[in-house]
Amino acid sequence: MGNFSSFNFIQTTPIYLSDAVLLRRVKSGKMLIDANGCIEKRCAKCRDYWPSDLEFFYSATRIDGLNNWCKACYIEHRWPQGRTPVAQPFSGDCSLLYQLPVKQKSRNGVCA
Repeated sequence: MGNFSSFNFIQTTPIYLSDAVLLRRVKSGKMLIDANGCIEKRCAKCRDYWPSDLEFFYSATRIDGLNNWCKACYIEHRWPQGRTPVAQPFSGDCSLLYQLPVKQKSRNGVCA
């Protein structure tokens, strides 16, 4: 691959990578440059390559500014049964909100 300055590639990461860091990551297989010239990053969990941008990886304080796992693997690991549905608007019943016994649900109309 050699010198990246002669190769037209597109950096879409939140933080600019130097040529030395990019070359090191390409050699190790952590990143690759596809036929269109876009930089792709390998997910450490699923081992698939994804474009190195915030659409596929969460932001992190790493040198490339991206998390090691893609968003799909992170969500699958964090919520194995899927995400819970969006909560309904608050009905004013504190026992549902705090899982309190019915007799302690409110004091003078204010949540306990």
